[in-house]
Amino acid sequence: MGLSRLQGVLAQLYVDAELRERWHTDVVGLAKDFGLTAEETEQLAALSAWQVDFFAKSLKNKRLGQARKLLPSTAKVLGRSFAREFFAYAERPIPEGIDKHRLDTLRFVDFLGRRVNEGNDAVPAWVADLARYEAAWLELRKGRSVFEMRMFRYDLRKPLNEVGVTQDPSVPLRRRSMAFWICLPRGRVVHWLFPVQYTFF
Repeated sequence: MGLSRLQGVLAQLYVDAELRERWHTDVVGLAKDFGLTAEETEQLAALSAWQVDFFAKSLKNKRLGQARKLLPSTAKVLGRSFAREFFAYAERPIPEGIDKHRLDTLRFVDFLGRRVNEGNDAVPAWVADLARYEAAWLELRKGRSVFEMRMFRYDLRKPLNEVGVTQDPSVPLRRRSMAFWICLPRGRVVHWLFPVQYTFF
C-alpha cells in the first residue's frame, strides 16, 4: 500500500510544476499533506533533483509530440515557437483519462487564444484562429459531436492551402470567416469554410 501511495505522489510530481517547486522547498510538508509515512517521506526526500527534473522534462516532450501530431498546421506555422508556447502551457498537469492527450491539446489551443487576448505578440492572432480550426476537427474525432461551427477573425483558406507546400504561408486577410462540420454515417465529414460577407450576429 505504501509503495502505491508513494508512486501516486511521484506521478503527480513529474507533471505538476507547482508541486515540484514545493518538493524542492518543503518536502516534509508535502509528504504530510499526502499522508505519507516517515519512511515514505525519507524516500521522497532522497530523490535526486536531476532525476525528478529529467522525468518531468521527458513527459513534457511526450506531450509536445502528441500536440504536434494533433495540430500539424499550427505546429508548422509556429515553428520553434510552438514548443516554447507549449512548454509555457505544460507547467500545469496533464488531464486525466484515456483521451488525455486530445484534451491536453484542446486546452493548449485555449491557452494560445488567451495569449492573443492578453496582447502577447509571440502568437499571431491568425495562428490562434488556425489552432481553433484544427481543434474543431479534434472535437469531431472524439465522437461526441456530429456538428461543429466556428467563427474566425481571419480568412483561413489561403494559409490552409499553403501550409502543406511552403514553410512560410501567407498571412490571411483580416476578414471574418465561418466553418461548418457535419458528421455523416460511416465517419464521413462534410465541411465548409467560407468568408462572411455580412455581419448577421
